[in-house]
Amino acid sequence: MPEWLKSRKEKAQQQYNALQWPNFRYGLTMRMDYSDLNTDILEQQLSKQTEQQIEYESTGEDGIIVTSLQEAMQKYQHLIEPYLLKIMSAEHKFATLHKMLCSNGTFIYIHGQADEPIIIRRKAMDTSTHHTLIVADDAASATIIELLDAPQQSNQMFISNATEIIAKTNATVRFISVQNYPQNVFHFDYKDAEVDQDAQVHWVDCCMGSTFTQSTIHSLLNGIGSESTIKNMFFGSNSQRLDLGAQIIHGASHTRGDIVTRGVLKDNAKNIYRGLIRIERDAPSSSGYQKEDVLMLSEHAEADSIPQLEIDNNDVKCSHAATTTHVDKERLFYLMARGLSEKAATELFVQGFLEPFLQQLHAPEIIEQLQKQVQQRLQ
Repeated sequence: MPEWLKSRKEKAQQQYNALQWPNFRYGLTMRMDYSDLNTDILEQQLSKQTEQQIEYESTGEDGIIVTSLQEAMQKYQHLIEPYLLKIMSAEHKFATLHKMLCSNGTFIYIHGQADEPIIIRRKAMDTSTHHTLIVADDAASATIIELLDAPQQSNQMFISNATEIIAKTNATVRFISVQNYPQNVFHFDYKDAEVDQDAQVHWVDCCMGSTFTQSTIHSLLNGIGSESTIKNMFFGSNSQRLDLGAQIIHGASHTRGDIVTRGVLKDNAKNIYRGLIRIERDAPSSSGYQKEDVLMLSEHAEADSIPQLEIDNNDVKCSHAATTTHVDKERLFYLMARGLSEKAATELFVQGFLEPFLQQLHAPEIIEQLQKQVQQRLQ
């Protein structure tokens, strides 16, 4: 392990030792409970973690590097050292645990245009961490698709994932993540981007699995004319708990950031949405928008929205909205009066609710996969 990385991990360990396990409480009544996670043995388990099953699909174009972080350390250390573990914004004990013990990872370097998507398939076999570092050079562009899964097991699993994206001047990165872990997994996920002048980072995050997910997507727009969008989709069933955050920080002028979240909850599932758009004093002529829509299929499901705007500049355009709705009984009756069963009518209603979001993905294979997963959840 190089000295610079050892130093960063030692700093993380000092922070980890000084912190208590976080209480994910937001206000007086909103809290995401993870007390059924055995935190006493996490450090021990992660110190013994094994390799995950990872498959990479890339066109192998000139200027595109897709490899394990371990191999990249040997071959491309000069591309990694300035960025690795540098822009993660989360600072609670779980995040410092990730920084301290992450050993598996993926490195992607983009120089030029990647015509076909770069696909990463990861199957976590046990409690583990994974860290992805993506560096997009000036005027580079690529779409990266991450597919996350794990085998169904009876034992409890803890999986910690982090993604850091560096988008340099005029670069464009589109990162699509589909998480479909079984419901014995506690999933902690950190996604951070640093976006330079006239660059763009577009996140699409689809959270379908796990028993508990705590996730935050964070984009820092620190270049003039930079842009980021965050699109979240989730489907919670049984007793799933989904604590999902999206943050866009405008640190330069003429920047743009949009956050759109759409989800479905059934049974006893629970969701907390934490949205933040912050426009700094030095970011005039910037715009931001955020919206969350949740469809409830059960009276026992729970959804809480916390949209926030922090604006330190008068020359901006910014707004937010949140809706929580149930299946419209009159529309359901209309469909059933035309021969559909209640189950089929509900399924059609859910498909119609999610379809506008799915069509924005512009990735037919991902859309088809998500449609099948939604259909399975509705059975």
